[in-house]
Amino acid sequence: MRVRTRVIARVVTGAVAAAAAFTGFAQPGYAAPRDYNYSGTSQTKITGIGADLTFTPTKATVRADVDSGEISSVTVTTPEARSEFNLFGFLPTNIKVKVTQAGEWKGTIKADTVNVTGPIDIQILETGHFGIPIPLPDCKTTKPAQLNLVSQGPFDIATGGTLVGTYKIPEMSWGCLFDTPIINALVGGKDNPLTIKLTGGVGR
Repeated sequence: MRVRTRVIARVVTGAVAAAAAFTGFAQPGYAAPRDYNYSGTSQTKITGIGADLTFTPTKATVRADVDSGEISSVTVTTPEARSEFNLFGFLPTNIKVKVTQAGEWKGTIKADTVNVTGPIDIQILETGHFGIPIPLPDCKTTKPAQLNLVSQGPFDIATGGTLVGTYKIPEMSWGCLFDTPIINALVGGKDNPLTIKLTGGVGR
């Protein structure tokens, strides 16, 4: 009888230990964060002047823990973009813009919904009229713009998705030369839409 009791006790103890190990492994936070790499396109409209800009390719690396839902870091790079538009509705104007990440981006991914926040610097590399470019050596925002992105539709961490948001352009520096007061008057304080479409994302 004692031998049988000992055997049953051992079986029960082993089963409990196995269940505990499985449960512990499955709990959020036990899986290490992974890097997910994406490529895609970013599009924005500077509403104050009517300039449409497309940044292709847009590259992004996202470090995320799918169990906890934490996005601990995001690194985004974009090339320069050029736009031609009619300023004031009649004056042919050209502009070249560069946008760079200006600090940490963090966020969450929960139930296929992404929310990411971070700062960006905006620089106008050149402007001009009738296709004639005028280089601007130091025309940039005096402080970073704050960007908040949310997913539009389901975002699959493994394959990508679409992020949308808006941002306001801070005051531009006097490196924009005689265009500085004009640019600030036209674009300051306005919401500018941004759409980022990303594909890829296989974690490593």
